[in-house]
Amino acid sequence: QILLEEAQRFSLAEYSQACGVPAAKIVELARDFTSHGRKAMADCHGGTMHSNGFFTAYAAAMLNAMVGNLNWKGGSSAGGGKFPDFGEGPRYDLAKFPGKVKPRGVPLSRMFSYEKTTEFKEKQAQGQAYPAAGPWFPFSAAVQGEFIPAALNGYPYALKALMLWNTNPLYGQAGLYEQVKDKLADAKKLPLIVAIDPFINESSRFADYIVPDTVLYESWGATTPWAGHLTKVSSLRWPVVEPPLEKMADGQPICMETFVVALAKHLGLPGFGDKAMSDAEGRVLSLHSPEEYYLRGYANTCFAGKPVPDVKGDELALTGVERVLPQLQAVLKEEEWPKVAYALARGGRFEPAAKSYEGDWLTHRHPLPLQIYNETVGTTRNSMNGTRYPGVPTWLPPVCANGEPVEKHYPREQWPFAVVSTKSQLQSPHTIGEARLRQIQPENGIVLHPDDAAALGIRQGDRIRVTSPGGSIEGVAVLRHGIVRGAIGVEHGYGHWGLGAAAVVIDGREVAADRQRARGAAANLLGLADPSRTGISTLADMVTGANARQGTVARVNKI
Repeated sequence: QILLEEAQRFSLAEYSQACGVPAAKIVELARDFTSHGRKAMADCHGGTMHSNGFFTAYAAAMLNAMVGNLNWKGGSSAGGGKFPDFGEGPRYDLAKFPGKVKPRGVPLSRMFSYEKTTEFKEKQAQGQAYPAAGPWFPFSAAVQGEFIPAALNGYPYALKALMLWNTNPLYGQAGLYEQVKDKLADAKKLPLIVAIDPFINESSRFADYIVPDTVLYESWGATTPWAGHLTKVSSLRWPVVEPPLEKMADGQPICMETFVVALAKHLGLPGFGDKAMSDAEGRVLSLHSPEEYYLRGYANTCFAGKPVPDVKGDELALTGVERVLPQLQAVLKEEEWPKVAYALARGGRFEPAAKSYEGDWLTHRHPLPLQIYNETVGTTRNSMNGTRYPGVPTWLPPVCANGEPVEKHYPREQWPFAVVSTKSQLQSPHTIGEARLRQIQPENGIVLHPDDAAALGIRQGDRIRVTSPGGSIEGVAVLRHGIVRGAIGVEHGYGHWGLGAAAVVIDGREVAADRQRARGAAANLLGLADPSRTGISTLADMVTGANARQGTVARVNKI
């Protein structure tokens, strides 16, 4: 009943006007979606990265609950998961060890209820508990978009040191760079920045120290797909080439893992050094190198359930795994390394696709029921205005942290376009440095609907400027009927001003800029500050704090 009432707050005509989809098409889609029983599902991802994204994604997920498709063949899935690896496993326990240090204190990005804070109690005692000095996000596991703003604002506290590992928030976070570039260069604002990165990118260029790191084909690693798979998947990576990095005294390359191990040993932290971890029999083991960690996690993967077979002799040579065989044999037990080598020769361990289903059910099923009304959401208050969130999906326009519509601050008459970004199928923010990949698409364009372009006197190939309240970008106009009127599309990954696009001086020697890496436009330079907040901020989802990189208001003109 609550969901019904919330859905009926607006008429079908109002929903149609809000999304630009004709009412008849909405009815047609609804009829089609509900005509196949459980063999229909709805999904969403990066398109909901805007300031009303939580409730948009919640609504899409609710469609699956309405047709009852969760865990059914042809319906929605929470994914097949992975095999055990770096936690407690059948061969090694990599999660527990004596003296383990647990995180404590208040997370910098404020990931718990405002009502539990001293600030709330003090303001409540004064008779006005809301608003908080900044938003709090009790539903989020981490809010990267708040790390640097929180540190520079000093709320909830300032930082003395910031360590970045393979991250580039000044390029990847919409609206951040222009607000923080001067402050990050001021040691009085943030005394120490350490970056661990293979590249000098837009963020690591501000670091006091850059620790070199490996890239994909030079390192160990394990991962599993985010979604889209029904069976267990554990991909296992091994270094196929020697990293071109300086070596430490023991011959290991300087990289993230060796730096962390050396630093931890210097600080005397438990979990590193001679007595770091234990195997399944309780035998104490050391941790001095990356492979001592990764290979034991791989062994857990290979021995979970029914262990994988041993590798065959010719597979080592055919796949190149023989290159790392000495490391496997040095770290792993006699019965372990042949099975780990078997998995490495195949790129990981993959449950057979035939195990996707059990009759009409999925084999790997989400264990909890879907909630039509989520009590946790419905009883939580927005820390910036004190009102409770709806416990069911709802429609909101793009909003600020305090719930005010963005359009209140930036009227549509002045900012008639909305900028959306996509992840290119041909390029990424990192691969732009590879000249051979740039041959396919050396730069992105700025995509407009032909009708919008005609109204502005813009033709295919014209140089145009897109301006938002947060900044401006320039690029080449690309006209496509495949984008809705009123939207501007920009592929992510182009328009760098770091990552080799600017010259740097290393040990007195200038490394020339590769201006090919600067080609195109970076949509995140258009990102907005939140006009309802004080200090440094970027517009974000009101509920989760996720950076709003979609729907940035803008205008466009021909240069």
